[in-house]
Amino acid sequence: MRLAFAVLFLGGCATAPAVVKPAPVEAAPAALPALPVCPTGPVPFTESASVAGAMVEKVCLVGASEDGYLRMHELVAPREGAPLDAAEVRADLEALFSQGLLRDVVVVAQPLSSKGVMLSYVVTEYEWITQVDFTGVKAVKTDDFREIAHAGVRAAPFVIKTLTDTIEALYDGLGYTQAKVVATVKSLAGGNAALSLAVDEGPQVTVGEITIEGAQQVPLAELRKSLRSAVGAVFLQELVERDTLALTTLYFDHGMVNVAVVNTTRALPKGAVELVFQVKEGDVFRMGRVSLTGFALGAEKDVLKGIEAKPKSVFSRSALQRDMERIRARAKEKGFVVEITPLTTVDPEKKIIDVAFELEKRPSTRIQF
Repeated sequence: MRLAFAVLFLGGCATAPAVVKPAPVEAAPAALPALPVCPTGPVPFTESASVAGAMVEKVCLVGASEDGYLRMHELVAPREGAPLDAAEVRADLEALFSQGLLRDVVVVAQPLSSKGVMLSYVVTEYEWITQVDFTGVKAVKTDDFREIAHAGVRAAPFVIKTLTDTIEALYDGLGYTQAKVVATVKSLAGGNAALSLAVDEGPQVTVGEITIEGAQQVPLAELRKSLRSAVGAVFLQELVERDTLALTTLYFDHGMVNVAVVNTTRALPKGAVELVFQVKEGDVFRMGRVSLTGFALGAEKDVLKGIEAKPKSVFSRSALQRDMERIRARAKEKGFVVEITPLTTVDPEKKIIDVAFELEKRPSTRIQF
């Protein structure tokens, strides 16, 4: 990226003509000043005095292809009619590069006879990828691979990085967690490029063992029942994250609201891994006061009579969710639609959680004729 406020001079030579008395002629009207014309090719320049502060009479975008010209020209067009300012031009350069289309930009300010300047942004774009080939692809269908790695995009570094990340994520979702993709771009004639993708799939990883560490207050059998990952199945990180959340939810239903569950793996022979869930259980919390606020569905004691969340019972998030469904059903019986927000107040000393169900009446969506 280069920013050079350079001045171009058009030179020439002339000889003094003999003095000839001109014949009287009528005065010709003053010619209108010629409008500056944007260059269509390389813009030569020589370092010279600064032209900062001169009025920008014309803004040109040189070297841009048809597909990106309008978008990029809109970014620099506001400079036209304003004084030339280096900080604003640098902001233009950042905006141009943020489009992800350009390899380089040179800015040239050419002085005009009107004392203004013509400001040219000379851009060099990344090549178009017109050819794509790949090696090492076995576990993924060729058609599926070509849907991701296809021609018709710019060979910009962030485009290539996004492409390789997407391919590796595809393999990860199939259990090939060690898959790597190396991209190579080769320039072709006419501003085009060829993209080569070398894929090292690696082994498909399976779950050899599942271990839950730190579990003391909830039976292991109950914890394992909440898991979807299974020994002998393909290791899928997405499924492991779901299992981590399921274990956390199960502990919440046993009153341990400060539980922390993390997952990790340990390598085993023959491409398998031991899936490990590490648990820090924390204290058991119980229910404190349960109340209703907001829109009234009747006497509080009548509404709360049939709920699970009783004072001194072990706190359970699932029980609270079921209680909210019961309250919604009661509201529906009375012809109302309510939104319920559970508001909790935690007493860490007494290990008590007070819950207030905040009810808000909503307009009914029932249509009557």
